[in-house]
Amino acid sequence: MLIGFNAPTAGPLSAADNLAKIVVGGEAMGFDYATFSDHVVIPTAIAAEYPYSASGEFPSGTRGERHEQLTEIAWAKDVGLTQMIVPSLDGPPHPTMDDVKRAADEYNKMGEQAKAAGIQQGLHNEEFELTTVDGKRTYDLLFELLRPELVKFQFQVSTIRQGYDAAEYFTKYPGRFISMHVQGWSANTRKIMPVGQDTLDWKKIFTAARTGGIRNYFVEMNLDMMRASVPYLRGLQV
Repeated sequence: MLIGFNAPTAGPLSAADNLAKIVVGGEAMGFDYATFSDHVVIPTAIAAEYPYSASGEFPSGTRGERHEQLTEIAWAKDVGLTQMIVPSLDGPPHPTMDDVKRAADEYNKMGEQAKAAGIQQGLHNEEFELTTVDGKRTYDLLFELLRPELVKFQFQVSTIRQGYDAAEYFTKYPGRFISMHVQGWSANTRKIMPVGQDTLDWKKIFTAARTGGIRNYFVEMNLDMMRASVPYLRGLQV
């Protein structure tokens, strides 16, 4: 199993000298590769600091308008990308079923365009995806509405704090996932912890990940926690 980490793409740590130190340090820590990713589905207007405005709306407001996707997909194909992961569909904080259907319809169209270019679309689960509609999880509704042949899912393990269990979702929706962001989590302190020093059953999670279709695993924590996680991940037998 190859284990990678996300390198920063914004802020002072993304300066060339700092990135070089981070990547060299990651290699010394035992990681196999670094990824440089960014939000490729960019709202046309950002009105507030991440993640919420004072009104409770998401940064792009309730309309969810995006820049023209064919241009971004063409760019991704030109630079050789094979996956495009969307951080969130950016719907309203208290959606209706119509809001969810509208977002899913839009993303299915993006999935068609990406597939034609040989690119796999994937949806992360944060913000809008963690809302509910009439007592049902928006995330589960999206599994019903998004077409499996067009859209895969990327799982944020730390959403266990909101009750989203990685192993349960990988088992419930076999073959629907492509990658996951790895964070340790302590149910006792309710804080992010190094992997292996937390309360999550990682053998269960990684075993279920095979059923879910996971191809890529990204350790996404601060540098000290990533360093502390490597020995456990290297020794994990699944």
